[in-house]
Amino acid sequence: MTKFLYTWILFVFITFNINAQCPTEIYNDIANSNCFKINWSDSPDYIPTLIIYKGIKLEEIPDMVSTPLIRFYSDGSKCSFKDLIPFDGEISFYNQKGEEVICSYARGVLPIEMNNFTASNVSNGIGITWNALLSEQELGMQLEKSYDANNWEVLVWKSNLQPNINSQYNYIDTKIEIGSIYYRLKIVKKDGTSSYSKTINLHSY
Repeated sequence: MTKFLYTWILFVFITFNINAQCPTEIYNDIANSNCFKINWSDSPDYIPTLIIYKGIKLEEIPDMVSTPLIRFYSDGSKCSFKDLIPFDGEISFYNQKGEEVICSYARGVLPIEMNNFTASNVSNGIGITWNALLSEQELGMQLEKSYDANNWEVLVWKSNLQPNINSQYNYIDTKIEIGSIYYRLKIVKKDGTSSYSKTINLHSY
């Protein structure tokens, strides 16, 4: 029997593996929304030569490759790339296995994706599960607990060791009191700002 008050288990499910990693930053040509400048922060094993935006196939412009991690794409129309704006929306491409990879962006960067945040009574406490995709702008996240939804305690901190990878997390809170319990996630960015997930509530027994 473990002597620790909680058990921290990390299961990493690669929704898109390293061969299909989403780009970190995307910019549009302000004069032509079908012209994209795309940046990767790490060196993926695979960079697509074709992406899809709103059903339109955009091909890489090979003579505009400036660095190994920067690519330019267009639908064949003229692109100046002089005035660029951060991209909001989704693009997709196919990895080497032929699987479609969908990447969503807010203000040009991969936003935090967090879903399936749930809590339930288990045999040895409260089991909390969530999926999260953090960008390189986030330092990490902490799971917090409260009995009144006002005063919060930190249960665990998880550093952002695998940015841009969709991961599933499971935590068992064994130090509980019978009654109403609230849980939330706090996401901390490198610039010191933070944001919170939704708050979930359940009755422990």
